[in-house]
Amino acid sequence: MHAADGVGVEPLDLQRAGAGAVVRADRIDQNRLLLGRGGLAGPGASIRGHGDRRSAIKSPIIPAGDHRTKHPVQEGTIVLSSTETSADSDPQVARRALAGDAPALRDLVRSAYAKWAPLIGREPKPMTADYDKAVREHLVFVVEAPGRLDAAIELIPAADHLLVENVAVAPAAQGRGLGTQLMDVAERVARDLGLRELRLYTNARFAENIALYEKLGYAITERAAIPTGGEVVWMRKQLDGAVASPPVLPESLRMPVWRDAPVPLSRVVYYRTVWAVLALIVGVGSISLAVSAGGPITIAHIAIPGVLCALGVGFALWQLWLIAAAARRIANSGNPRSSGLAFSSTILGALTIAGVLHGKAVPQLTEMWEIYRGDQRLSDLRIVVGTDGRTMVLDGSLGMNAAADVRRALDAHPDVRVIVLEGPGGRMGPAYEIFQLIRDRGLNTRVERECDSACTVMFLGGAERSLGFYGRLGFHQVGFPGMSRGDMVDANRQLERFLIFDAKLDRDFARKVIDTPHDAIWSPTPEELKAAGVIHRGGAPGRK
Repeated sequence: MHAADGVGVEPLDLQRAGAGAVVRADRIDQNRLLLGRGGLAGPGASIRGHGDRRSAIKSPIIPAGDHRTKHPVQEGTIVLSSTETSADSDPQVARRALAGDAPALRDLVRSAYAKWAPLIGREPKPMTADYDKAVREHLVFVVEAPGRLDAAIELIPAADHLLVENVAVAPAAQGRGLGTQLMDVAERVARDLGLRELRLYTNARFAENIALYEKLGYAITERAAIPTGGEVVWMRKQLDGAVASPPVLPESLRMPVWRDAPVPLSRVVYYRTVWAVLALIVGVGSISLAVSAGGPITIAHIAIPGVLCALGVGFALWQLWLIAAAARRIANSGNPRSSGLAFSSTILGALTIAGVLHGKAVPQLTEMWEIYRGDQRLSDLRIVVGTDGRTMVLDGSLGMNAAADVRRALDAHPDVRVIVLEGPGGRMGPAYEIFQLIRDRGLNTRVERECDSACTVMFLGGAERSLGFYGRLGFHQVGFPGMSRGDMVDANRQLERFLIFDAKLDRDFARKVIDTPHDAIWSPTPEELKAAGVIHRGGAPGRK
């Protein structure tokens, strides 16, 4: 009888567990509580749990000299719930395994599991497990016979349940109910640890064991493929007969977020990858939300998304590290192929994160920082008024302060009637504002050379719009460093509405503008510009 055939699920390492990870940090003493100083529990031992709650060990651990039975019972032992002994014989007990028991424990397990090897075509994993480590790090109880061990159970405490890792009964001792009695020991230990749930896993082909567990009150909760072939069955039992409330998360999600656990590698890779992707979406997506928020860029627009992005990336990298840890665990259990694939996925994931940072997060944060600092890189707009006072030239890029500068210049020169435009574009917000300034004042606009991107928005504000012989207008969709077309849907929808309803341009023309990538330029012919209502006169016929 056994809980599992070792299907690649590594026992939890209590020595590496952090507070609240495998067992509560101050509950580590429970190993000593059952084992005691020098290997046995002393009288009056107690558990310390959260909030310094103490619960004395009463039922399983019988201190020396306790006369509830006819014979004194050795410290650190558990009297089995049902024994076939006479009134004058010593009671059958299970004691905590000691370091010196590891060789005999290994022999016991190998003899108990040998009958399953032909069924599954290989030695079950418990036959090759490290029992020196199991005795040292887990709760292992053994039933002795003269010169040998008759039975053993290996238990692993977790934060909210006790895992029955292994139950083994020697062939010569089978038929005496030792396996069932050791499962009762597991329940008694779980209660003394303050846990109300037992879990175990076994090979799906071990039908008689599954039937026994179901008879003992265990229910199947999940089935999963074994990397080496076959299927593992997960089972659990609620103690005290209480009806368990439905879990908030499905069983497949109930794995620790911050540490590795004995969970099948396929589930680890799938769910930790999902968690990593979600963390990146939240972290990097917060930057895109800040870019699209509108209004002046403040330090909060940069700091808050920056912190969220750092946390998201850190969490995602930690999930990749835990996938690598699970891969090492599976590799150590003898399945290097699947662990190699998992290692490859962690490398691919790390490269993906680096690509997201380089291609999206860093450019977006850098651009917002430039805007916050005054947008010096784009603030090179030159404003020149002609000698007659009726013509104003706007030449250069539009920074965040461009609209305010143009307003002051127009207020200072009220006789200006024509705005001559030239430049590569710039910020769309100031371009929309300058468009409205030109329209409200009834000014005309003209392009003698090149006017691209946001410059064309200003041009469309003119009451009469003309193009010089060498003039050229260049259009494309809205863009922002590090943001894809999908990220800029709202901004481009706004531009399309502007072109159709404010500038009164042809719908097909507006659609072609939106369809032109932000890193390309579409320069219509003068005939196309006139047909769409962009210009009223001018331009060299047929010239692009």
